[in-house]
Amino acid sequence: EDGYIRLYDANFKLLNKNKTTGGSDLYSLAFSPDGRLLALGYEDSPTVQVLDASTLRFRYTVDMTGNTENGGLDILTFSADGFQLVAGGSFQKYNNGKSWFQMRLWNEQGKGGYTDLDAGQNTIMDTKALPGGGFVYAGTFPDWGSIDAAGKRLRYVGSDVLDYATNDKSQFRLGSGGMEVSVTSSGGLPLRFDLPKRQLLESASVFPAAATDRNGLQLSDWLNNTNPKLNGKSLSLLEQYELCRSAAVATGGTGIVLGASWNLYCADASGNLRWKQPVPGTTWCVNIDPTKQVVVAALGDGTIRWYRFRDGKHLLTLYIHPDRKRWVLWTPGGYFDCAPGAEDLLGWHVNQGADHEAAYYPLSKFRDRFYRPDVIDRILETYDEDLALQDADAARGKTSSRSTLLDELPPSARILSPVEGTEISSTKITLAYSLQSPNSEPITGLRILVDGRPIANGRGFKPLGQRLEEPIEVPVANCTVSVVAENRFGASEPATLRLFWKKTAAAPTTGVDIRPKLYILSIGVSKYQNTDMKLDYADDDAREFAALLQKQKGSSSSLYSDVQTRVLLDEAATKESILDGLQWLEQETTSHDVAMLFFAGHGVDDRNGNFYFLPATADPAALKRTGVAHGDVQTTVASVSGKIIVFMDACHSGSLMRPIGTARGEMLPEIAPVVNELISAENGAVVFCSTTNRQKALEDSAWGHGAFTKALLEGLGGKAFSPGTKKITVKTLDAYVAERVKELTGRQQTPTTAYPPNVPDFPVSYGN
Repeated sequence: EDGYIRLYDANFKLLNKNKTTGGSDLYSLAFSPDGRLLALGYEDSPTVQVLDASTLRFRYTVDMTGNTENGGLDILTFSADGFQLVAGGSFQKYNNGKSWFQMRLWNEQGKGGYTDLDAGQNTIMDTKALPGGGFVYAGTFPDWGSIDAAGKRLRYVGSDVLDYATNDKSQFRLGSGGMEVSVTSSGGLPLRFDLPKRQLLESASVFPAAATDRNGLQLSDWLNNTNPKLNGKSLSLLEQYELCRSAAVATGGTGIVLGASWNLYCADASGNLRWKQPVPGTTWCVNIDPTKQVVVAALGDGTIRWYRFRDGKHLLTLYIHPDRKRWVLWTPGGYFDCAPGAEDLLGWHVNQGADHEAAYYPLSKFRDRFYRPDVIDRILETYDEDLALQDADAARGKTSSRSTLLDELPPSARILSPVEGTEISSTKITLAYSLQSPNSEPITGLRILVDGRPIANGRGFKPLGQRLEEPIEVPVANCTVSVVAENRFGASEPATLRLFWKKTAAAPTTGVDIRPKLYILSIGVSKYQNTDMKLDYADDDAREFAALLQKQKGSSSSLYSDVQTRVLLDEAATKESILDGLQWLEQETTSHDVAMLFFAGHGVDDRNGNFYFLPATADPAALKRTGVAHGDVQTTVASVSGKIIVFMDACHSGSLMRPIGTARGEMLPEIAPVVNELISAENGAVVFCSTTNRQKALEDSAWGHGAFTKALLEGLGGKAFSPGTKKITVKTLDAYVAERVKELTGRQQTPTTAYPPNVPDFPVSYGN
């Protein structure tokens, strides 16, 4: 701050001191690897200087041509060999209508020519040299990437949070009781989340925006200022240097709320502080619901948070992924609800002492305990998490566990060899790995998977911390190999590596057709014994799904060497026949094959949240005896050796589609836990689901099918081609079905496709 640079030895003894000359606000320092040079970057000047690192005397200034912004390039790093100097910061250029924040790379330790490159979407805050040349960098978008020694960007990873930083606060709207929130994020696109229905909609809300002037209270000079005013009088609420970013006046003039850089403030009508709540990101938008029960804030960390108006107590958090499909809702205590495929977006960070890296456990590892949509439902009724939990436990007749999270941790696995990215030329390799388990809990199971499918299963004791080896067989192709361990509390995150088939290596010749076989179990129930459950097109959906894929059989150019189907329709779809079909699918499918399970009909939750597929003979009052439990499906999915895709159209509307034992009235089953269980690494299914949570699956005579199956048949029939090919992959089919269902239903139905973390994209059919 005084404009001097000081050099100290390892004992913090001052060795040298010199006045800087490139500016008055020195921002960053970077030593060359040999310790002879010191580069300086300034916040108030577009200057980068290089000094002698011992004497602190000026050596030279680097070329800053075109950088006219003060402090535009002020984050500095030398390359590992010391030959190059790189800088990041707030310097930006507009290329093809898009703003990119730049990095500049100089040769000859900053004395040579430079290369500018598009690096990130916001200020570049840090760079590090890579041992083999090049750099990694991080920006505040938040984003990160890497570049090579020639200045070519090798990798760019964009932000996983929506940006709510907008000066148009009028788009942040809030329904009564905080039950619905509407916001505009980066790009100006509106989003609306209906909390009771758990629906994420791409439309603006009709609810009121935040008011800053009503009932005799007027807030002024608040936007981007440190000294907001109430009725012309300065409010001494904010911390030093803190900026006010958002503001709202409560209905009836009963108080105000200010959202700032580090805190959320609530004051009474005279400007006296009621409460102050620290926030994990800048409070870009804030609003108070009309009933004055909650304050809702959109923050810089990409979350929307609900706080109790009377005392600022944090109640609930919503994270919406930038794909605008996945979301997670959670309470401060960790009880959550989420969209299908969203469980692993959040988790617990667990410190393990100063000498070990922290551990991360995604939500999925504690699904049985913390997946509680019933608690979320009651949060904005009780405005108290403890009361919401008590009410939810009373309704289900079961008390929640009070043990600590640290007592119930799953194990972890680590692959020791081969290393990530190894090239292989043989289908037989030796996999070396080690296992760890918190609290020394015994390992009770082990799975080794290739491309997400099991090739080895082990039960019983496995030693901890030792090098273990297993010979395995991999395909003649690029693939992923994963290790998943289990203890009594659950399965580990998969330890996964990618292997690449050496291009010059010849594939083994066998003289037999090496194409996979396709096995399909297709179930459709329209005619139930309980006539109240009748549907119109579920049987047609299952019949035509199997018939369409049967056409993949026969020709030498087909994707599959054979297609075998088992189709169960209406009265043929009994519990016994469905279980027999699942067993057939498990027994017939080899590791080289593909299995597909299609179900169209009704699905229902019991009072404990257990999901059942309903066969034709199902009695909703006797689900254990007459329904097909999701656990039976999950066991089959986990045991099938080949790739497996599950197509679920089990959320049709109807008065029986509610948790058994609840009050009468339509309540569709919670489909997210079913999907999330199937896509977990240890089960490894790709799941196509007709809806998101609490949403009807629609059917119409104009389509002759449900909307989901209509789109699915079109996509598999050829409309979901990969560009330039006739190949239809899982991801191209997903893209087509998602948009087509929304188009058919006027955006009333939103299908979901979820992928396991260790299963790559793969072809499912060739179009005609």
